[in-house]
Amino acid sequence: MKGGKVIILIAALAVPIAVFLFLKIFGKNEFAVEPLFTDAVPENNCGVEYSLPYRIPDSVRSTLPFDESTALVVISFPDGAESAARNFRRVEDTFANDPVAFVRLPSTGNERLRECIYFLDGNFSAVAVDRVGAIRGRYELADLKDADRLSVELKIMLRKY
Repeated sequence: MKGGKVIILIAALAVPIAVFLFLKIFGKNEFAVEPLFTDAVPENNCGVEYSLPYRIPDSVRSTLPFDESTALVVISFPDGAESAARNFRRVEDTFANDPVAFVRLPSTGNERLRECIYFLDGNFSAVAVDRVGAIRGRYELADLKDADRLSVELKIMLRKY
């Protein structure tokens, strides 16, 4: 009877270890942040015909601080909330040594750019754009969870996990 319990105990320990080793050897733990608006763009009143997959127009992209070392640009349209400014600075400090550029544009006077180019409605205050002009994410920086999501997605896009 005692030998049967030992066999069951060994099997109970061996199965999870075998599964772990199998996944570690043959599995691939990889995440991706896919570009937004590849199939459709959000409804808006801009009166513009968009081509798909959507890319930021070259005239706008050329104004962003992309150089040979910059992989991503995060554009923020501050809404005056102190929490949004604090969260933006925190993310900016986190990626200070990475190929990410951070741009603050005033909300006033940039409404068309905000709504018709970056598709930021009242729910979002920041957008991440990659080198080819694809929008990789929209974020509400006044919300701590969304600011943390921006940090995590930047790490994934930069393959720092």
